Amino acid sequence: MKALITGISGLLGSRVARDAYEAGYEIVGVSRNISNLKFEFPVKTKIQDLTDDTLRDDLLAGIDIVIHCAADTHMGSFHNPNQNLLNTKSVKNLIDSSIKFNVKRFILVSSANTCIPGVKNRPGTEENKLEVSSANLNYINSKIKAERIVLSAFQNNKLDVIIINPTFILNPLIDNQSSNKLLDYCLRNSILFYPRGGKNVVDARDVSKAIIATINNGEVGGNYILSNKNYTYKEFFKLVLKEQKRRAILIPLPASLLLLFGGILTMIEYVTRTPINFNLNSAKLLNSNHYYDYSKAAKHLKFKPRDIHDTIKTKLDNAEL
Repeated sequence: MKALITGISGLLGSRVARDAYEAGYEIVGVSRNISNLKFEFPVKTKIQDLTDDTLRDDLLAGIDIVIHCAADTHMGSFHNPNQNLLNTKSVKNLIDSSIKFNVKRFILVSSANTCIPGVKNRPGTEENKLEVSSANLNYINSKIKAERIVLSAFQNNKLDVIIINPTFILNPLIDNQSSNKLLDYCLRNSILFYPRGGKNVVDARDVSKAIIATINNGEVGGNYILSNKNYTYKEFFKLVLKEQKRRAILIPLPASLLLLFGGILTMIEYVTRTPINFNLNSAKLLNSNHYYDYSKAAKHLKFKPRDIHDTIKTKLDNAEL
């Protein structure tokens, strides 16, 4: 069977491609530029900008499974037209083509942020979905729209779809890319500033295996939160330092200071209409807790995320600090 994977050079897509190949799938990758794509296993690459008004006719011809990993994950900006194109329009393009070419299953990698977060003793679940981002963040709103497009295809066109909602993904085998920057920040600095909020982090290797599991075992038309243990930022930073066997000065960032800084950048973005990866609403996110539960994925997909200590240790073993 053939699996088409978007975002194949990214933090998650590269891992999904490897796991899909090892599971016996023939891999087709989509990229706007293949010059930097290097794999140790066979990958057929097709050149395509997924935000084009029309996709090349042969993109999904003969494809059985589509795994859409490509995304613009910048959380800060509330004004980002390019993010809307990649996170929403590309989904509509791929869905339309999937229906046309009778794709057997479409797997959308979305975000846990489309679900209402909870607290540590009652974390968020798949049942509680957001209608719109409470922080009015473009990233979250674009993902909500993408999920609606996918579910509409399931309801109206009988396309087999599954939505994956991972939390904050870390890939310890890749350096300084996307969300890995949080871990790199902890590993490289002797003074660590942390907000008062908390979040859930999950290893890309565990997310990838769960995605492969959804090909045969996922609930069609359903969604799965892929999370791990919930941490405050302070707890996570201490965890990294403990694994690294070193000390650092941890300094809490006052909520008011974060909000002030975010407010200033919001005004700058509003005036310049240039996306900035931090604003007032993302400052509010840093001051709040975003905790999630993975019980449904554990039941349906046998999802069992590794101890995050292993993620940090793997990063240390592979990093050049």
